[in-house]
Amino acid sequence: MSKRIWLLAILLMAVIARVGAAIALGNDVTDLPGIADQLSYDTLAQRVLAGYGFSFATFSWPYAAPNQPTSFWSFPYALYLASIYATVGHQPIVARIIQAIAVGVLHTWLAWRIARRA
Repeated sequence: MSKRIWLLAILLMAVIARVGAAIALGNDVTDLPGIADQLSYDTLAQRVLAGYGFSFATFSWPYAAPNQPTSFWSFPYALYLASIYATVGHQPIVARIIQAIAVGVLHTWLAWRIARRA
């Protein structure tokens, strides 16, 4: 089997595994062990869409006062979620599936590139 076929097979498995996890998480944003950040980013994205900017309505973290702009969270990811929500409505599963495909391909490709150079 050629190297390209192996790479494509691994890419496909990586994407399938990640999309499977995204589907298993579903369309709900809930507090699950180890992934509590999803609550913060979902809230930030919804607040950005509502015109409140990068802020929370209540105390969300010890350093994030209500309605105070915050820089403790990654703004590109919050904007990514906000753009998905603006396009299809509050559908976290769409953002999860797009992210699963992108990361499944890009992470695998990056690991392959690093391994090739090593």
